[in-house]
Amino acid sequence: MKLRSITLGLAIMLIGAASAGAQDAPKEKRYFSSNHRFLAQVVPVSPAELEEKKGKKPEVRVYIVEQGDQLKPYWKTELVNKYAPNYLIISDDGRHVITFDNWASIGRGDDVMAFYNSQGLLKKYSLEQALGVKSLPDDNSAIPHTDESRFWKQYYLEVFEQSKELPDGRIVPIDNPVYCLWLNHTPTWNCFDINTGERIQIDPRYAAYLNNKVAPSLTTLLDSYSSDRPMPYNIKTAVMFLGTLKRQQDNQMFRRFLVNEDFQTRYSILEVNGQEVPAFYTESSVRRIADRVFAYWQAQVPVEKLFDYKPGERYFYLGTVRGSIKLPDVPSQDTGPIYIYLVPAQADINQWAASMPRQEAVIDFRRATTAPLDPEFNFVFDGVLPGQYRVKVVWDKAQPFEAGKAAVKVPGKGDYENALGRAVINVQAHVTTTVDTIDVNQAR
Repeated sequence: MKLRSITLGLAIMLIGAASAGAQDAPKEKRYFSSNHRFLAQVVPVSPAELEEKKGKKPEVRVYIVEQGDQLKPYWKTELVNKYAPNYLIISDDGRHVITFDNWASIGRGDDVMAFYNSQGLLKKYSLEQALGVKSLPDDNSAIPHTDESRFWKQYYLEVFEQSKELPDGRIVPIDNPVYCLWLNHTPTWNCFDINTGERIQIDPRYAAYLNNKVAPSLTTLLDSYSSDRPMPYNIKTAVMFLGTLKRQQDNQMFRRFLVNEDFQTRYSILEVNGQEVPAFYTESSVRRIADRVFAYWQAQVPVEKLFDYKPGERYFYLGTVRGSIKLPDVPSQDTGPIYIYLVPAQADINQWAASMPRQEAVIDFRRATTAPLDPEFNFVFDGVLPGQYRVKVVWDKAQPFEAGKAAVKVPGKGDYENALGRAVINVQAHVTTTVDTIDVNQAR
C-alpha cells in the first residue's frame, strides 16, 4: 500500500510491511524515480550462479528515460548485497541510489541500507547503525522477527527532499539532497546526506520542519478513513506518527479511535500472573494505539516504548475481560463461530442485539487451526470501554453460517446461546475483570 504526495520537492511515502519470502531465485526488478525520468534496474545473482562463480556480485544499472520510454544507459555499479537488495529508491536526478535489505533477509547484516552513486558504494549500514542505536532487542514487539529477518519497516514514513520551488514556480534540484526515515519503533527522524551517504544529526528545528510538512497530508488521509472497516498499514502509520506529536487538535480524533469497533481474535498462549495460559485473545489494534498515545501524552509511557507492547499487557484507559466458555458439544472445524458480545447493562435484555457501542469477539475454529477442539476454553477480551456489561455468547453451530461481522449474530434454529440473565460485570480502566464460566447451553 503506498501513498505519495509531492510538495515543494518533498516526496512523502507510506508503505506497508516490506518482506521477502524464500523463493527459488531473486528476480530482476526495475524502479523509476518519482519524476519518471530515470530507471534503476537490479540485476541479481542467484544462489546457483554464486555457487558456480564465487565472488559474483549483483548490479544496479541506471538509465535515462527518453521520449517514447526509450532507455539510454547512464551508469552502473556493483552492489554489496549477496544476491540482491529487497528494494531501492533512485533520486530524481538519476545520480543516487539507496538500497534496502537483502533478498529473503530483512533487517539483518551490515547492508540493511546502502548508498551509491556512479562511482560505487558511498556508505552502508546495519539496522542499528542506520537508526543510531547500540542495539535493538529481539523482544521489541514493534519489530516482528524470524531467524532470517527483522521486519523493521512495518510502519514508516519516508521523506526524500531533493528539489525546491523558485519564486517563478520552477522546480530545481537542491545541492544537498536529504533522505529521512521515520519508524514507529524508534519514533524519531533518521536523516542521511544523499551525496555522501552519511547519517545527519538533525536539530529540533529541522525535525519540526519535517513534522509540519508531513502532518497535513496524514491528517487528510485520516479524515477519509471510516472506522467501521479494518485499518490498513498506511492509516495505522498516520495514527502512530500523529500520536507522537502531542497536538491538542488531534485529541478528538484519538478519542474516536479509542472506541473503534475493529476487533480481531487469535488463539494465543498468554502470560497471566506469571503463568502461561492458552486463550482466544481479542483486541482492537486501533484502540491499543490510541490508548498508548494518551498514556504517552500523560508521560506514562516513554516515546521509545510507545508502540512496543505485548499481547495481554495492561491498557491504561481501557479494561480487560477474562473468563471461560463451556459449550454443550465438542466444536469442530465444520461448525460455525462463537460470538461474544459485551452488552451495556442499561440495554433492554430482549433487545440486546441493538445495543451500542459494539464490542464483539469472534472465535472461529475453522480459522484457529492450532487451537485444541475442546468444549471448554479460555477467552481474553482486551481494550474494553470502562462500564457495566452483561456477556452474551452465541454459538452459530448450525448451517447456514453467518458470513463475516457485518451484523450481530442472533441465534437461529440449531444454534446455542447463554441465558443473558441479570448478572452485571464492572469493567474498569487498567483492570482485568474475571467472569464466571459461561454455559452456552440454551438450544434454539
